[in-house]
Amino acid sequence: MDLTPVTLRGRYLTLEPIEERHAPDLFEAMQDEEVCRYLAWPPPERIEETLALVRQAREQMERRQTIVFAQVWNETGRAIGSTRLLDVRPADRQVEIDSTFLGRGYWRTPANTESKYLVLAHHLRGWGVRTSRRDTWGPTGPGGHPRARA
Repeated sequence: MDLTPVTLRGRYLTLEPIEERHAPDLFEAMQDEEVCRYLAWPPPERIEETLALVRQAREQMERRQTIVFAQVWNETGRAIGSTRLLDVRPADRQVEIDSTFLGRGYWRTPANTESKYLVLAHHLRGWGVRTSRRDTWGPTGPGGHPRARA
């Protein structure tokens, strides 16, 4: 599996490899504690903390450990959230979609569905992935909701 970051464009949003220019919009989205509720990090208090998260993601991408996307709403060009590929296992042809968040204003819109579709379509067609896992944490923490498998 080639973990070279790619841009995936859909009707409503575009998944772009995360960059520092996305940080101000992501910082704004993460000011809502509910947006960050099930992430591995607390809501950032300063833009510098968001920049540190973006830089860490970029370093992981440079080591080809993951791809971290900014979810950019096509109508505005603003980053509305992020999603990433984790647990990439080429030998098993498996990848996990995780650490997804969207600004509250984009909940119950096509954003999350289209984001997952773009990632899955890219992997199933381009990488020959047989299994893609999306971990979902519910109100009770890990395992609170069933895992979706494609």
